[in-house]
Amino acid sequence: MKIRDEVLPGIPLILGEGGSGIAQDPKSSGVPTEWDTTNNVAWRIDVPGLGWSSPIAWGNRVLLTTAVDTQGTEQPEEGFYLGKDRGGRGEHRWLVLACDLNTGAKLWERQVHQAVPNPVAGNGMVYVGSGFVADRQKPLYAIRPGAAGDISLQEGETQNRYVAWRQPQTAPYVPSFLVAGKYLYVIKDIGLLACYDAVTGASIYEERLRGHFTASPWMCGDRLFLLNERGDTCVVQAGPTFRLLATNTLEKLCLATPAVAGDHLLIRTSQEDCYAG
Repeated sequence: MKIRDEVLPGIPLILGEGGSGIAQDPKSSGVPTEWDTTNNVAWRIDVPGLGWSSPIAWGNRVLLTTAVDTQGTEQPEEGFYLGKDRGGRGEHRWLVLACDLNTGAKLWERQVHQAVPNPVAGNGMVYVGSGFVADRQKPLYAIRPGAAGDISLQEGETQNRYVAWRQPQTAPYVPSFLVAGKYLYVIKDIGLLACYDAVTGASIYEERLRGHFTASPWMCGDRLFLLNERGDTCVVQAGPTFRLLATNTLEKLCLATPAVAGDHLLIRTSQEDCYAG
């Protein structure tokens, strides 16, 4: 495999530049829309212990974090964190690993010391929400900037000076929302994909996808990607009409949000980190 000479831009935080979940690099149009455990996989490495942090791409390196329990690692399962205590049994070793983006070769490993959705900005507003599984309401708000003090909606209100709109049962527990132009996409933990008008809050469509979802959605070009905990990724056409383009299966537990670096897609599973591209 040819090693590229150019240095790729860094992806220093989850969901890429600005935390939007939309790939900004023009090369991201080359990210595949179809893959499985062998097709369109350039390399795969074993990662010790457990860790659900997203891969970090920086230049030609991929950084991963993980925790190794000295008394053994509990085998993960779908719905791993829903109402359960996962503190571990023994002493933990917290590790950071670096590997080559093009080949997967481990460059170094260091031992270091020892979930709500992220807000998203767009259309001159900030979108925030809370969808904890035990709460009766799971509201999603579109907030205008410049507010101060208590801006809570009064009983019976759906908007005020600073709250542009509210959806009372929309917010997911873990996955972040994604705003692309005039559309806001939400994938709930139970697999319900919803599209809203990002300016007015009006519902455009709802579609049921298979499985539970912990990873946040991401977008490359006009394609929306949604990875469930079973390792299935649905590729959906962006826009007001639901259209499923492909479903790709890895048959591995996936909780971390993948990272996009140029035309490279980095997917972290319960046992391995797979690069598809």
